[in-house]
Amino acid sequence: MRGILRSAVAVGLLGLLGAVGAEAQVRVVLGAGGGTISPMSKSKWTVGSGTAVKSLGYGAQFMIGVQPSKGMVSVRLDGQYASVNHELATGASTRAKDKLSGANLDLVLHPGNASGGIRPYILAGPSFYHDSHRSVNTPAGDSTNTKLGFNGGAGLNLGKSDRVWFFLEARYVYAKIFEKTHSFVPVTAGVRISTHQAYAKK
Repeated sequence: MRGILRSAVAVGLLGLLGAVGAEAQVRVVLGAGGGTISPMSKSKWTVGSGTAVKSLGYGAQFMIGVQPSKGMVSVRLDGQYASVNHELATGASTRAKDKLSGANLDLVLHPGNASGGIRPYILAGPSFYHDSHRSVNTPAGDSTNTKLGFNGGAGLNLGKSDRVWFFLEARYVYAKIFEKTHSFVPVTAGVRISTHQAYAKK
């Protein structure tokens, strides 16, 4: 699975660079943020403990993107971490927990005025997630699993600067983990920094 993800990243980045014109310049965008994760179906996360997950967890995001200085389409790879607690089981003193770590490789469409104060974008692509489930009972009830899925969403870049700006985004993520359907909505806010035309094709 990890080999598939690395190959997909390489193909995506090479495809974008190849699509840029002979005299076009390409910049790298870095970003980080945090926010919430909302499970779409709490009961479908029942693993080991048999209890449903709580309505809300927390998450973090780190991303790197490659974008032409002129153009509406970019490629973005982001790493995700999220933690969701389960409801307290009857007679238990601690909660079961799921920790998700993964990555999304997305094509991002930037319509409208790229220099405006509010710049919307939409994104979609494959996802790769690893779920580590911690049981409320013994380590024997712990389990891990890794699966591919997909994601799609939208966001807003906030600020007129083309070097540093804030962002707010939400996406839908689907992955089948532990033979259960894990679908959830991360909502993330943070900051992004452009290296401003780090590469140039002559």
